[in-house]
Amino acid sequence: MSEATLLGNKPVIFSGSAKHSRNSKYRSGKLFLLPDELVFQSDGFHFKNDTTRIGLYEIKEVKSFTTLLIIPNGLSIITRDGNQEDFILNNRREWKEKIEQMIEK
Repeated sequence: MSEATLLGNKPVIFSGSAKHSRNSKYRSGKLFLLPDELVFQSDGFHFKNDTTRIGLYEIKEVKSFTTLLIIPNGLSIITRDGNQEDFILNNRREWKEKIEQMIEK
């Protein structure tokens, strides 16, 4: 699937490599912040290639966490229905700020 098809030809506000926790296992891929949703596309190296979408209207809270007790690269997305999606990524502070700006609109 092409990136344009995956993203529905929506403008990309921010994107970068990330790892997403699924069933206590991290899978690598790319995270996209779009005007109305977060989209994670796995690269398919370790698991089947699939997509996770989180509507910005669904996001209740964005929290930071550390990995290995010292590395500041974790970001948790808490949804209004209580689900938590964890990502490991670079530029965590910038991701958090951009997502929070978008959900305040």
